[in-house]
Amino acid sequence: MSWWAHSREQEAALAHSLISWLEARRRAYPRMRVYHYAAPEPLFIRRLANRHGIDQQRARTLTGPRGIFTDLFDVVSATVRTGQPGASLKDLEPLYMGAFHRGDLADGARSVVLYDRLRETMTTEQLEVRPDALPGVLAELAAYNEYDCVSTLGLHRWLSAQRVTQ
Repeated sequence: MSWWAHSREQEAALAHSLISWLEARRRAYPRMRVYHYAAPEPLFIRRLANRHGIDQQRARTLTGPRGIFTDLFDVVSATVRTGQPGASLKDLEPLYMGAFHRGDLADGARSVVLYDRLRETMTTEQLEVRPDALPGVLAELAAYNEYDCVSTLGLHRWLSAQRVTQ
């Protein structure tokens, strides 16, 4: 068994815990929003609920049209025109990130390849032989994901500042 693998029961419990946490936060903060860029986050929550046959209605409520998720890609597509080569988060970052830039974290494909390679090759037995390999790879993946979160927050703040109020 690989080091990252959870049992189906563990994955179901984690999905249930996430959905319950999001609902509790929504009760505490009724105007709460979860900003993301493109579709994956709400889609993955619904897939997890469906895969395990748990909390499906709750997941649909959280991720549906009246839910807590706001896709900033939809906002950008409908409202922003730039001279950038595309509309990916990385393409838009020069508009709002300033001097704080991705640097070595610019290659999203690298993070996917790194994760897949880690999943395919790093078994529990290999970790016992080379336990120093995991922290470096996980740190790089965490840094990439953290930067995406910081960038999404930066985009949200920039879009809010551009909003014209009537």
